[in-house]
Amino acid sequence: HLIFDDAGHLTLTSDMKQMHDQLEAMEPGSFQGFLSYLEEGHRHYHLAMENLVNKDFRRASEFFNAKNLPLIHQIKPLAKHYRHMDHYFDSPRLKAAFTFQDVYMGLSPFEAPATFSMMPYTELAHGVWYPKGGMYSIV
Repeated sequence: HLIFDDAGHLTLTSDMKQMHDQLEAMEPGSFQGFLSYLEEGHRHYHLAMENLVNKDFRRASEFFNAKNLPLIHQIKPLAKHYRHMDHYFDSPRLKAAFTFQDVYMGLSPFEAPATFSMMPYTELAHGVWYPKGGMYSIV
């Protein structure tokens, strides 16, 4: 549940009807932008998992090669995440709502790569999992 400094709020949920109603109340027409943003996050997630995360790169040449070159365009590592949100939303509140997850990685949304659109997608599509008792219960 997000609460903005103007007392507005947004509950991020996988319930698309609820997301539609909330987003349209905040910015008319924004639900379509949200769906497009989720689609991009889906693409980024699967491209990153298939081509980067699930690979074992033992040498730099295995990572930096002609096969991976198209990923520069596909997953947008050179675009800034917050600025990239201009393609989907006008509202600064909605841009913030879908980029704050960059902070999980210790990054500012103003500096994080647009590749991180996979974070909100992952939360909404797969859920958020955490250990009972918090992270310190693992240690």
